[in-house]
Amino acid sequence: MATSFIHYMEDDMDKGFWINDWFMELVAEYIRQVVEKHREHYPEWLLELSDDQLDLIRVGLMPGAIDLAIYEYLETTQHEDLFIEVLKKTKELLRSKGSEISDEELTSYEMQKLEELRRIPLRSKTLGRTQSTGALIQIIDEIIKMIVEKDNYNSEKHQPEFNFDLEKL
Repeated sequence: MATSFIHYMEDDMDKGFWINDWFMELVAEYIRQVVEKHREHYPEWLLELSDDQLDLIRVGLMPGAIDLAIYEYLETTQHEDLFIEVLKKTKELLRSKGSEISDEELTSYEMQKLEELRRIPLRSKTLGRTQSTGALIQIIDEIIKMIVEKDNYNSEKHQPEFNFDLEKL
């Protein structure tokens, strides 16, 4: 499975972390759900981030090359603060699901991606797995850390260790 380097600063590609694409696709899906739920309250730049960048990521159109491109959208500290609030709401959403995202929900997500990509109806077949919400929350925490620490974020000294069960993929 493909992995991507997630970074915040456009001109400093050394500061970020490596992540399995499937986990980043899931994170993008849940961030989008939060933005969609509160869409009428968010500014245009955040809607563009959700509709353009996050949508491409969540459907898997960037294998091995996922770029949140948040540096294009977080132009001010107010933008950063608002995006961090969205990320915190995303963590709340994930926590509300309990300790794992069900096989049914993951299957529905994967089937929706396929239908969007192929534009044809598909019959549902379960994936036969669940996903820890804690692992996705860890990714969101790391993105927040990158935004807050900016130039002080050092991925060489701090390579995050995510608690993923890659055997389930």
